[in-house]
Amino acid sequence: MSTRIPADRNPQTMSEATEDPVAYMLAVMADDEADPARRDGMARAAAPYLRPKARVGGADGRELLDQAVAGAKETLSRKLDRLASVMGERAKAKKG
Repeated sequence: MSTRIPADRNPQTMSEATEDPVAYMLAVMADDEADPARRDGMARAAAPYLRPKARVGGADGRELLDQAVAGAKETLSRKLDRLASVMGERAKAKKG
């Protein structure tokens, strides 16, 4: 499987996705132009991170899911802060 990112993709979006392997897998899954077999492979690879299996000993995996959600929220928060900062800088540049 090739990990080369096509040149016609938005470099900002793809670079953010490649910082996080799960985000990259989700980006490939969402790419309608990607080979269906590749999209299926990314879905299988990402599934354990998004739908944790039950732990041995009776735990239902809820703790892992909560940790994954908390991590995703933290990542999203950082990205939104970065976006707000960039937008603020662009607004200042337009004024000045």
